[in-house]
Amino acid sequence: MPRTWIQITALIAITVAVYMNAPQGQFMNIDDKLLIYNNPKVQEFTVANIKEIFSTFDPELYIPFTLLSYQIEYLFVGENPSLFHTTNVILHLLNVLLVFALIRFFNKKWFVPFITASLFAIHPINTEAVMWISGRKDLLSAFFFLGSLVLYCRHRLRGDRLSFYGSLGLFVCALLSKIIAVTLPLVTLIIHDIQPTKNESNTSIKLLAFGVPAIVFLGIGMMGKSLAIFVLSYFDVFLMGCKSIYFYLQKLVLPTNLSMVYEQITPISIFSSEFLFPILILVALGVITITSRAFSKILSFGMLWYVITLLPNLGNSVKGVENTLYYASDRYAYLPSIGIFFIAAMGVAWVIDNGTALQKKGITIFCTLVIGLYAFSTYNYAITWLTPEQNHTRGVELYPESFLSNMMVGMSYIKQEKSKEAIPHLEIAVARKPLYPNPRAHLGLALVKTGEIDRGIAELKKSQRGISRQYSYTYVYLAYAYMVQGQERKAEVTLSNALARYPENPTILRMYGTLEHRKGNLELAEEYFRKSISLDDTSVRAKAALARLLREKG
Repeated sequence: MPRTWIQITALIAITVAVYMNAPQGQFMNIDDKLLIYNNPKVQEFTVANIKEIFSTFDPELYIPFTLLSYQIEYLFVGENPSLFHTTNVILHLLNVLLVFALIRFFNKKWFVPFITASLFAIHPINTEAVMWISGRKDLLSAFFFLGSLVLYCRHRLRGDRLSFYGSLGLFVCALLSKIIAVTLPLVTLIIHDIQPTKNESNTSIKLLAFGVPAIVFLGIGMMGKSLAIFVLSYFDVFLMGCKSIYFYLQKLVLPTNLSMVYEQITPISIFSSEFLFPILILVALGVITITSRAFSKILSFGMLWYVITLLPNLGNSVKGVENTLYYASDRYAYLPSIGIFFIAAMGVAWVIDNGTALQKKGITIFCTLVIGLYAFSTYNYAITWLTPEQNHTRGVELYPESFLSNMMVGMSYIKQEKSKEAIPHLEIAVARKPLYPNPRAHLGLALVKTGEIDRGIAELKKSQRGISRQYSYTYVYLAYAYMVQGQERKAEVTLSNALARYPENPTILRMYGTLEHRKGNLELAEEYFRKSISLDDTSVRAKAALARLLREKG
């Protein structure tokens, strides 16, 4: 048996090796903007902002500890993503060590906790949670969740009250990081089934102590989720849930074609093989899990861990944004994967205990190859998470009909002044969701920039139907199109209407300054530019426009 410090060193080494490039990563243009670098609550470390973090949803999740961690990092490095990525890797590394410590309570053979923790450390499906800064809430909640369970198992083994109170405190911290930790009381029940203890006194009272905060935070979480738009019937949710549970199991065994989003494109029907087959597989696994208890509780423990910790995330996967459905997200398998990895490690242990010399040698080689292959895959997959362009391009390559991936790739091309390359991706996004303003507005902008001004203006006008506040930039794009066309009067009318609706919008003010500059009204243009900068002092374009104007004024 290798010494414990050698095992821990090995776990640290393989985790750091696969995520060594993480500090070079950028922010993703999905969620990171909303939660971090465009979030007023995070940008200033003040008592008022801290109070707001603990009293509001952002936008539908109650994650005050996660936002507080962002706030502290932003205080030191601002919009430099390096520290944010490094923190994610450190949290994942700590979670790996907690998994190692937890499994040691369930099995005394050294390789069972080591293999379980190794698979958890380097499995490709966990890449999203680690490499996406917005995945922090899953990492942080898991950190407190696992820490709580380690102390709870210590309490069951030794009976000391301090461990129990510490476990309860960490559980509340996990809930404050993300509501998915609400399943911990159920996990403690299945731990009772597998971990022996000398002291079973006051079990009901102890479970109640965990149950009360779970119920309270579940209520808080449901209040936030009431803000979300759900577009499915209960039966459809059931079908999507079964598909999700099977999907994650499949990817845990064979982690290929992993992506940021998995969009449900085909109709939801129980008569479709993509829904019927998972149901049949899950029923079979359920039967096997129940019958296996006659000779071992390991399989039932691992499968119950997997299902119980996955349940809170199933509702997220069927949430519709503009009637777009997503049946899975890799980071939702972060905690559940531990149950499957534990089953795999126990399977290896069984072969080593009962197999022939050749079988023992074979399983050792097999485990080494699998861990090596997973590590290599994770290292390469993590590289695609370094920039939004790489990540979204991968999504389009794997799932060409994906609405979100095509829209984000198109928007990235526009930002790089590659409007011609952006058009086909944005056309796919518009065809998928013709009523969604975002891709249509950017398609209009791309068309204008490539010389198809009339068509671009037509698309921009369509995108303004039923427009909401968050899409105010379509006025800017339309005004820009009119300016390119030489119709400054129409551009002025468009911007006047925009300012009437959004008087404090810095982008509209900047564009108005550009228009006045073109007309020769330098004083008025300067006023608009300065007001735009006062509302958004990070705007490079506004500052550059003001600098050009001041040089012109002499």
